[in-house]
Amino acid sequence: HQVEDGKNLNGFSLPSLPSEHLIRFLNTFPKLKHQMPTNLTGKSSISSACWGHERDCTTDGRFQTPQCPGEHTGWARSKEDQEQLSQLAPQCVPTYLGDSSLECTHYLRFCRGRNLLFDFRDLTQREERIRYHMDVLKPGQLLGHCELNRTRLAGEMDHIELRNFEVLPHPILESGLCDLVVNTPTFIMKIDATYNMYHHFCDFFNLYASLFVNQSHPAAFNTDVQILIWETYPDTFKAFSQRSVWTLSDVEGKRVCFKNVVLPLLPRMIFGLFYNTPIIQGCSNSGLFRAFSEFILHRLQIPYKPPQRIIRITYLSRRTKYRQVLNEEELLAPLEANEEYSVQRVSYERLPFTDQLAITRNTDILIGMHGAGLTHLLFLPNWACIFELYNCEDPNCYKDLARLRGVRYRTWEQRQLAEMGDYVTYRSDELDLLSWRSVKESLDSFLVTIPTVLGFVLCRLFCGHLSPKCWRRFLLEFLLIGLPTVILVTVGTIVGYIYGNVAPNPTHHEYEIGKRPIVFTLLRATAYSGTCAAILAVDFPSYPTAYRKSRTFGASAMDMGIGLNTADLRKLPRSVVPLLVLGLARTIVITSIDYHQDESEYGKHLNAFFILGLTKLMGSLYSARVHSDDQLLALALGLLFLHELLLQSGLGEFVMSSSPHEGFLSANREGLSSLHGCVALYLLSIYFARWYTAQDHLSYQQFTIKLKKMLLAAILCWILVFISAYLTGIARVTFNFGYVTWISAVCLSLVLIYAYFFELKLVNTDQSKNKSAGDSEQKGLSLPSFVESLNMNGLTHFMLSNFLTGMVNMTLNPDKRGNLESVVILCIYMFVCAGVVFVMMRKGIRIA
Repeated sequence: HQVEDGKNLNGFSLPSLPSEHLIRFLNTFPKLKHQMPTNLTGKSSISSACWGHERDCTTDGRFQTPQCPGEHTGWARSKEDQEQLSQLAPQCVPTYLGDSSLECTHYLRFCRGRNLLFDFRDLTQREERIRYHMDVLKPGQLLGHCELNRTRLAGEMDHIELRNFEVLPHPILESGLCDLVVNTPTFIMKIDATYNMYHHFCDFFNLYASLFVNQSHPAAFNTDVQILIWETYPDTFKAFSQRSVWTLSDVEGKRVCFKNVVLPLLPRMIFGLFYNTPIIQGCSNSGLFRAFSEFILHRLQIPYKPPQRIIRITYLSRRTKYRQVLNEEELLAPLEANEEYSVQRVSYERLPFTDQLAITRNTDILIGMHGAGLTHLLFLPNWACIFELYNCEDPNCYKDLARLRGVRYRTWEQRQLAEMGDYVTYRSDELDLLSWRSVKESLDSFLVTIPTVLGFVLCRLFCGHLSPKCWRRFLLEFLLIGLPTVILVTVGTIVGYIYGNVAPNPTHHEYEIGKRPIVFTLLRATAYSGTCAAILAVDFPSYPTAYRKSRTFGASAMDMGIGLNTADLRKLPRSVVPLLVLGLARTIVITSIDYHQDESEYGKHLNAFFILGLTKLMGSLYSARVHSDDQLLALALGLLFLHELLLQSGLGEFVMSSSPHEGFLSANREGLSSLHGCVALYLLSIYFARWYTAQDHLSYQQFTIKLKKMLLAAILCWILVFISAYLTGIARVTFNFGYVTWISAVCLSLVLIYAYFFELKLVNTDQSKNKSAGDSEQKGLSLPSFVESLNMNGLTHFMLSNFLTGMVNMTLNPDKRGNLESVVILCIYMFVCAGVVFVMMRKGIRIA
């Protein structure tokens, strides 16, 4: 049976728990259980269901019985003692209802209290990082009004700062000392470390175990709680609290009074949980670890796919300086050739955490080198196996964790076959994409644009005779452009290529370029159309992993978006204010509704609108200082090389590090550090636009010479891209030399393709009165209406697509949709976005 999450019973909402967990929760509170339907609670097997730590829990009713064959040794007196909970003992006893209280387990490993005052006023004077300090609370900064047992408290000092507990003569809430009163039950956590998953999940595991220790009231598993920690890891805390997590910066300078407060189990206490767990030798299958796994997956709504006949193998590819497998291709080739295996190679560094869990939960065999990523074994199915390729002289770390979780563990037995090659000689955090894979990704990502290019060409061939403002033309163009784009970013792949078999234009034809050429408009429409599709498609499971944004180094399809929008071949300083206003509005909105923002993209407060607005502002200021195109080119290249020099001097390594996003500069280091790279790309695009439009009229020979020069420039850029892949890497997050070169190569290639079709092949030379590539008001018959509407209101289209993406995420749960549903939703979404700007074009409305 499955009980509906959040079901209300006489004013009490049941917690969101898996069904097996929920019935055990109800058995803990008989009065609440009696309110449940009898068809759920009447069976004897259900009535006797228990976790295992209860004194009257039988073996048959136990959630999971640890397997302990043979003799055992260890710290526990018996196998059953290992999962028994300590008894809470009072440290400070209240006299009246409004007084304070404090009770703790042995050695203060877990404490909870009521009406306690924490004085954080002096934190404003401390500039050092204090997340691991044991003097955050000094004498007189932890107060309560109760009868304190000083002897007992002094003898149990794992929570070092509790020794500073002092007694007030008056009740806390009546003392007038509280600057802030927190009515919501609050967990105050000292965490282990957030720099990798292995260490940080120690915090979450102990927080989960603390829910059981605190289970004296049915509200113990509710998410209407506040969490105050020394620093944060945003995704997983959502499993415990529906509120935004507080850090010390949220309470510094204040005396905060908590009506209900819990100090959870400490990560690294003696006989602690998770790692260094004193599990009895030979025992495995801890019920607590399995329950933790199911709890996190349930609360974060990670999709589950039942196992199939084909074994699902996931290989974790490390993108770090050390512990890389140098012959991955050779190892995986035999597995990939076997039809009984479905093999996927993933790098979790570039994926959101919930996407990582979705892959892990639906994996039968997880393979990887020793490292924090193997902590994902906690979320494997019960039947799964973890294969640690090489344990790096730490044989028990993940072996013990797998034993606790209850999944099978294997490691490389023939040590002589594991040859130690030279470590990757790049700086720390420089990934395996500094290799042929970067070259391949940069080309594959460029090819992703080909369906859009093909759609533009087909629209010109089959829809050019229709009126540019008729609905029939718009619908046909949407089928030729919008639908293929949706298929590509969900369930399709690039198939085939096009060869123009239309005869060349006469050599006497004169080409009138104008100030706003067709190729620029097409390039701009490509960026808008692709970005619109990708920003929503990425939220669906069917979106290809290889297309997702890189969090450090990489050249994926989504990495092109911000670059193509930056390389807008128009100098439009008037768009600066709208972009900055939109950026500010977006930051305010997502903060107010607590909408998730990936801080590894632009930082904690910045977003794409801010970056584009600041780029155009700085670019306009810089370009105003030069007096010729040659000086503009020199300025752009000089700025780019200076930017790369700073990145190589250590800035790039800091930006890509796992350091917490604290303080404005550090919190927004991704966006701020990339600005001068953005400006360099913007200046290069202005230089190219001036060069391309330097002459209004070109003969056939002059135009082909210009195209040949562009071809040479494109080839040079691609060569630099391949070289950069090995030397500097390609990193969107910092807009480094490799990334700017790659975007330049993509733009030049697209302009060449568009020029070939729309300037040479598809120009109707009989319509001598119309420009073949001129201003927009005279080129209506030469471009698809789909393109014209995007050109007229591209920023409006971009803003609308961002808004609709948020609405879809909040209402339709895209992460749970299948392939067909994904395609349908995306088609409707693309149609609405394109339809709105098409209607605006028909009515002559231009906003931005």
